[in-house]
Amino acid sequence: ASKKGMLDALRSGSKKLRKASKNPKARNNRKPAEGKRSNGQPAGRGAGGVGNIAQLAMARAKAMKAKRLKKQRQQSQTKRKFESERKQARTPRTRRLINLKPIERSKKQTI
Repeated sequence: ASKKGMLDALRSGSKKLRKASKNPKARNNRKPAEGKRSNGQPAGRGAGGVGNIAQLAMARAKAMKAKRLKKQRQQSQTKRKFESERKQARTPRTRRLINLKPIERSKKQTI
């Protein structure tokens, strides 16, 4: 409420406005009539929930993260798979085999 409105309210003795004039920021003193706050929530009630667009964005972010983690897991699996072969790689021939891609590797071994 504006200063003038507050003074008028104090004179007229409206209890609701009188309360609101003391400390407008206090939770119990907000009046729903004071319009919307800057964050788009109505004043004088509990904070609003998450907007629907924001919810979708959060869900998408979660999905992307899951996708990323899944990829990482798969990569580390293949690394472990070839780790034992790498340890055996001492001769130049086996070392060459290991640097190849899996498909080419099987071709080389038949030769």
